[in-house]
This record gives sequence, C-alpha cells and structure tokens, in this order.
Amino acid sequence: MDDVTRGIREKIGAAYKENSRIVWVSTRWVRILLVLLGSLLAGTFALFSNGIAWPLSVPQFGGLFGGLMAFAGGVYIVVTDKDTSEILDEARKAVDWAAEQETTNSEVLDLLELYEDALEQVQSLYTALSLARGAIERAVFQSKTDEIVLLRACVETMKWNLRIALDFGINEIWTICVYKAERGDDGTCLRLVAHNRSVDCET
Repeated sequence: MDDVTRGIREKIGAAYKENSRIVWVSTRWVRILLVLLGSLLAGTFALFSNGIAWPLSVPQFGGLFGGLMAFAGGVYIVVTDKDTSEILDEARKAVDWAAEQETTNSEVLDLLELYEDALEQVQSLYTALSLARGAIERAVFQSKTDEIVLLRACVETMKWNLRIALDFGINEIWTICVYKAERGDDGTCLRLVAHNRSVDCET
C-alpha cells in the first residue's frame, strides 16, 4: 500500500470514527432523556393517578413497579453502553495491517522465485563451463587440434545448460552461434562454425 492510499484510508477512518462517536453520543442522550425520564414520569403519574393514597392501590403499585423496572433497565443500558468507534478504528487498522502484510508476503515470494530462477541460471552456467572445459581437456588429451570440431563439440555438450543459463523459453525463438573471423580478398568476414537453435537447421 503506497503512502497516498494509506493517507486516504487514514482520513476516511478518522472521519468514520468521528461520525461514529457523534452517533454514539446522540444515542446516549436520547436514551437518557427518553428511557430514564420517560420511566420516571410513567411511575410518577401512575403513583398519583388517583391522588395521594396510602396504602397504594394495585394499579398504582403496578405502575410504580413497572416505572422502576424501566428506569433500572435504562440505567443498565446507559452504564453498559460503550463507544465502539475506537474498537472499529482499531479493527480497521488491523485489517489494513493484514492487507499490507499480505502484499509484503506476496512481494517476498515473488523475489524468492526470482532468486531461485537466478540461482538455477548460475548453476547451469557453471555446469556448462565445466562441460566445455571437460570437452577441451579430452581433445587435448586425444591430441585433437581442429578448433572448429572442438568448438562444435563444446556447443553440443553445453547446449542444454546454456539454454537454462540464458533463460531461453521453450516457446521462444533463439540462436546460439559461434563465428570465426577469416581474412579474404574482400577483407575480414565472419564464418559460422558452430550453432544451437530453437529450430534445428543445417548451415
């Protein structure tokens, strides 16, 4: 997640948090005014509905008891009600952090894959050079001095590892060529002496 996107999300989160707090405060006052005061008024009017009388009649007692129960319930709601804007903001930050970690993990995995490919290419290049050295050593041991034959043998020996080292794809068109400079009447020219191609052909 870039800095611009992160800044926008922080502003949106701050606005959402402030709006949630305003709604919570408004709801809290509505509960205090409507539930608590409403229950007190209901109990009071039930108590004095037929004037002051003692002992209380059954309707008066029921109205007073119901008002007290409603008042107690309102107090419980007001006391236990919490502002969830902080919790929601923390949850949003946690989600953003998880998204950033997922992006980071994905980038790390991509890098690891690139490093693995690069390591495989280096290993293949080292193997190709080792094979070429072996071909040259065998030619020297057998007293073979034809350099063109030797070059062709080296290319043939290295071809599979060279393809991996050069990162040539199966569906790609590529050519590995070795040229020899030769002097002629018209000057120096290059003559193809060894090659390896994605599509084999004669030269």
